[in-house]
Order: sequence, then structure tokens, then C-alpha cells
Amino acid sequence: MRWSLRNNRPFISVIIPTYNDWTCLQDCISALDEQSLAKNDFEIIVVNNDPAGRIPECFKFPINFRLISELQPGSYSARNSGILAAVGDIIVFTDSDCVPDKDWLYQIMSAFQSDMAVTRVAGSISLTFKSTRRTWLSAMKKLLLSVKKTTPRKEFR
Repeated sequence: MRWSLRNNRPFISVIIPTYNDWTCLQDCISALDEQSLAKNDFEIIVVNNDPAGRIPECFKFPINFRLISELQPGSYSARNSGILAAVGDIIVFTDSDCVPDKDWLYQIMSAFQSDMAVTRVAGSISLTFKSTRRTWLSAMKKLLLSVKKTTPRKEFR
């Protein structure tokens, strides 16, 4: 057996390094709190990489949440501290500015359970922007869509 089973499933540790990004982190934590995977199948470890950073009073912590600190600057140091603190059979990483899909952890669990040869998984990433300000990406998208509509199609033989 390659992992210690709890409830006949592996346990997942989600590690999130953060540096003074409490607003985005709250969105990330909220998305993790809404996962379709049962809360007793995973833990959330946030590694605060800002020694002077204070947690906002209104910050909401789920029941399966732990906050640790890493004084050595850098996300790699924070991730390594998270790994040392983790108790999971499966270690997953995300960042404080990410909002995981509600089935993210379920899909990871399923991949590992379906094939014992699986050693790592990755998934698609969808970029979203909350800003109503025109961005370079939105300008390019608009330009490409207008070119596509107005450019006559030519057949090449």
C-alpha cells in the first residue's frame, strides 16, 4: 500500500504559500471550503511568508485549516515548510491568488485511486480578471475577434 488510508482513501494536504495577500487568500480558502471532497479527507496549510503580516480580524478559517509561518523569504521556502508540516499522503500546491474549482481535490483523489502508477497530476488553469479596466489581454481578444469577422476566407490549393 503506498499511502496510509483514512476512511479507505488517501489524505490530501493542500499547501498555500502567501505573502501579505489576505484578500485573495480568503477567496482561495473559501473555494477550498466548498470542495466536493469531504473536509475530513484533506487539510489546508497556509504558510505565511510575511513575518510582519497580521491576519485581518474578519478572516474566516475552515475547520481543516492550519496557519504556519516561514521567516525565510520566498515561496519555495514557504512550500518546503508546508511539506514538513503536512500529514497528507498526497501533497498539492496552489497559490493565494488562485480559486480552485469545486471538484479540484475530488479529481486529484480520483486520479490517484484509479491507477496505482499515478505519481503526479496537473490540470487546466482558467484565467479570470476582476478588473473592469481594459487590459492588454482583453484588447487583443477584441482585436482578434474583429479581424476574424471581417477577414474574408480564402481557399488555398
